[in-house]
Amino acid sequence: MKLFELGGQDGQSVANAALRNEVVNQMRLETRIFEFLEWYQMSGSADTPKKASTETGGDERTINADFAGVTGAPALGSVALKILGDKIVTDKAYERRYISIGSERLSELRSFSRGLARHFVNRFVNGDTVDAKQFDGLKKRCTGVRLTSVDGGADGFQVVLGNSDTAVKSQQKFIKALGSMINRVNPTILVMNGDVIAYIEEIEKQFVRLDNIDGVTELALTRYKNIPVINAGRAKDDATLVIGLNETKGANVDCTSIYAVKTGERLDTTLATNVGLVVDDLGLVGTQYITNVELDVDMEILSAYGAQRMEGVRLA
Repeated sequence: MKLFELGGQDGQSVANAALRNEVVNQMRLETRIFEFLEWYQMSGSADTPKKASTETGGDERTINADFAGVTGAPALGSVALKILGDKIVTDKAYERRYISIGSERLSELRSFSRGLARHFVNRFVNGDTVDAKQFDGLKKRCTGVRLTSVDGGADGFQVVLGNSDTAVKSQQKFIKALGSMINRVNPTILVMNGDVIAYIEEIEKQFVRLDNIDGVTELALTRYKNIPVINAGRAKDDATLVIGLNETKGANVDCTSIYAVKTGERLDTTLATNVGLVVDDLGLVGTQYITNVELDVDMEILSAYGAQRMEGVRLA
C-alpha cells in the first residue's frame, strides 16, 4: 500500500480528515517518492517479516543414486517501529492581530508538512540506529552485495563532461555501471542527487524523459530508461543535501552515491507501519493551537538485491 492509502486512524482522538489530507498531499507535492514506496501494516512494536528464499537447485545424479538435495530454511528480517513526526503550534494572539487562525494554521501546516516530507527522505536514505530514535536507512543497509562502484575504483570514479576521448570513456564506464546496477536490481525507483540527475540528462539525453504522475498531484516526473528518478533533495532545513557531494571513497572526499530501490509490500525494500500517518488536531492548549503529526515506521530489505548503492561517483 502507499502511505496515502492508509487510514491514519488510531482510535485515540477525534479524526480531522481535512487536516490529514492536507498533510499527506503536501508531502506528496514535496517529493515524488511517496508515489512509489510500499508499506505493509503490522501490529505491536516489532515484526519479523520473511525474507526472500535463496535456495538454489541444480545438480546431476547417476542411475540408482539420489540427489544430495537442498535443505531449505526461512530467513527473517527484523522490524522495530520508530516514531517519526513533529507538532506545529500557532499562537492564538494572531487572531487578535487581524489574522484568521484558520488560514494561519493552514499556511504553517503546509510548510511544516513539506519539511516533514524532506525529513522522511533524509531518514530513508541516511537513517542510522546509532540514534535509537531513528531507523536504518539505505546507506546503512546497502553493504556487501548491495554496495557497488564504477569500474571498481577504490578512490571513486570521476565522470567528465565533454567530448574528448577521456571524457567519453568516463561517461561510458559510468553509464555501463549504472546499467549493470539497474539490471541487477530491476528497481522501482532511482534515488540520487540533483547534480547527478543533470549529468545523466546531459550524457543520456535519448533515455531521459519527463512525464506526469497520474492522480491528485499531477506532478512532473523524470524517468531514465522508463525508471522514475527521485531527486533526494534537501533535508528539513531546506539547505543540507540528503545525498551530498562530499562523501568519502578512499582518498577522495568529493563523492556521491546513486541508489536503485525495488519496493514491495513485505517484499524487497518495504516499509512497516500500523495505521500510517496520524494527524491530531489538539485544538487550543493554553495559548496555542496544536497539530500533532506522527508515523510509526521502520524499513527492511527482504531480498539480496532489493536495493543497491553505487558509491564513489565523482562529478568533474
